[in-house]
Order: sequence, then structure tokens, then C-alpha cells
Amino acid sequence: MIKCKNCGILIEDETAVCPLCHMALGRGESKGHNIYPNIARKTQMMHFLMKVLVFLGCVAEGICVLVNYYHYDGRHRWAIVSGLYILYALLCFNVAIVRKHSFHYRLSQLAIFSGFMLVGADYFGDFHGWSLNYGLPVMSLVLCAATMLFMVIKSRSYTSYLMLQVLNLIFSFVLLLFLLLGKTTSIALTWTAFCSALILFSGTIVFGGIRARNELQRRFNL
Repeated sequence: MIKCKNCGILIEDETAVCPLCHMALGRGESKGHNIYPNIARKTQMMHFLMKVLVFLGCVAEGICVLVNYYHYDGRHRWAIVSGLYILYALLCFNVAIVRKHSFHYRLSQLAIFSGFMLVGADYFGDFHGWSLNYGLPVMSLVLCAATMLFMVIKSRSYTSYLMLQVLNLIFSFVLLLFLLLGKTTSIALTWTAFCSALILFSGTIVFGGIRARNELQRRFNL
């Protein structure tokens, strides 16, 4: 236990600076054990683990590229698809460990990564159009369900998920435009995704009252 000579408080860990007045502590005084968690060490371990995973992912993708190159039949470029899955896994892990942003912001990042991964896997896998017809609408529906679930769990801060709803509504509207322009063929699934996003957003605005409207005004500077 160390006593600060400036403010007189007793400090029970091995810090060199007083947490109250930021005065340097004397070296000759008795010291105790560190009772605070070592956040810096944990962060360094997670970053080291991330580097290891990136290295292993690069090695795995390099092997996939070599195998695909020597067994390429002129049609299937599956090594690109495997690279997309490896990249997606690394991005998801990075979003999970880097917590500089809020939870709904990280959830938005995962949704964007998932969309690019689905389209990329479809495009480089002979492009049968399943990502636009089925993958992305289903992802929009899953995002709606996840948003509703987290709004119920965190009911006191439900307005923080409004931007995620706006993102999903715009996303589902783009899918609807593709359908109306004849680019996609999944009528029921696309309309279901758009209507679900619209109903969720409208319900939040109506039942959220002044809190929801204030959140929109704050976000869009209305």
C-alpha cells in the first residue's frame, strides 16, 4: 500500500502515479499488490491473436490459390470464394475484439460485410443470382429480427437502433428497386423484406414518440 504525499490517499496497487492528483509516487514506500485488471496486456494478447489469424488466413488462401491454379478447369474460381470467406471471418473477429464503437455500429458493419461476402461469393461462383434473389433479402429479414430483439433487451436505449433501421430500410428499398427493374425475380421475399423494415421503422417512430423523433433530428440535423 502506497500513500500519496500530495493528497494523502492510500493506493493499493503498484501504479507509479496517483490516480487522484496524478502526482508521482515515491519509490521507497511500501507497495502492495495490483488489484486492477491488466487491460493493456489483454489488448496486446488480442492483437497478437489477430496477427496470428491473419497469417494463418493468408497461408490457407495461398494454398487454395495454388490448388485452384493447378486444377483450374476454366470455369470455377473457387479460390476467390474461399478468400472472401476467410476475409469475412477475419473482419468479424476484428469487429468483435475492437470495441471502440457502439454495439449497433458494429452490427451495421457486420451486415455490410455479410452483404459484400454474399454478392462476391455468388459473382465468383458462376453467378446464378441467388445472392440478390434470396441471400440479401433474407439478410435484411435477419437484421430486422436482430434489431427487434436487441431493442427489447435494451429497451432503455432502443432509440440508438434507429440508424440501423434506416440503413436496413434503404437497403431493402434498393432490393425492391432491383425487383421492379427486372434485375431480380424473388417477388415475395423482396417485398417481405421491404415491408418488414418499413413496419419496424414506422412502429419505432410512432410508439417511440418524442424520443424517437428527437433521435432522428439529432442524427440528421433536422
